[in-house]
Amino acid sequence: MELLDTLIVGAGISGLSLAHALQKEATSASSLKILVTESQGRVGGNITTVTAEGFLWEEGPNSFSPTPELMKLAVDVGLKQELIFADRKLPRYVYWQKKLQPVPMTPPAMIQSQLLSFPGKLRALFGALGFVAPAMGDRLSQQGDEETVSQFFRRHLGQEVMQRLVEPFVSGVYAGDPQQLSAAAAFGRVTKMADVGGGLVAGALLSAKNRPKK
Repeated sequence: MELLDTLIVGAGISGLSLAHALQKEATSASSLKILVTESQGRVGGNITTVTAEGFLWEEGPNSFSPTPELMKLAVDVGLKQELIFADRKLPRYVYWQKKLQPVPMTPPAMIQSQLLSFPGKLRALFGALGFVAPAMGDRLSQQGDEETVSQFFRRHLGQEVMQRLVEPFVSGVYAGDPQQLSAAAAFGRVTKMADVGGGLVAGALLSAKNRPKK
């Protein structure tokens, strides 16, 4: 049996990206023997396109955050011409209580929104202003003192924001479990704001103030 240099378990986006990066770094003189394994009968992990009865739809994530690393990867694998960028000004909706509810993108829209209840709005407001309990507990220590997406947003903005705003975003971009996904990894800028200012509003103001002027 031929010896391997690297065994990658899982042919999702992470496994395939890792295999691509390792192959790219290897030279012809020092090529690597890499094996990517997958329990399913296809590659892609949570990312898949399905066709049935004349319909075409995506399962798993339906959008992505265009980070520099992800954009470079798309170009490297020849997908530059396939990229489709959405207009950030377009409205977003969440299906809640059998109705498409517009996602509030501004403070006035948040006040008028029917997506959150009045207590939910108050909870989010106080949390955003910094009235937040510290991150602690046995579950947190078991995770290496790192909060999950669910823990972070429940602590800062409450259950309603987590369930009705954050969870749909996480499923659309990561197709992941917010109770397992790292908050720092998925929402790095937001968690840094909380660390800098003690609250999300103060952190956002401080971040904007300290941002280098162009």
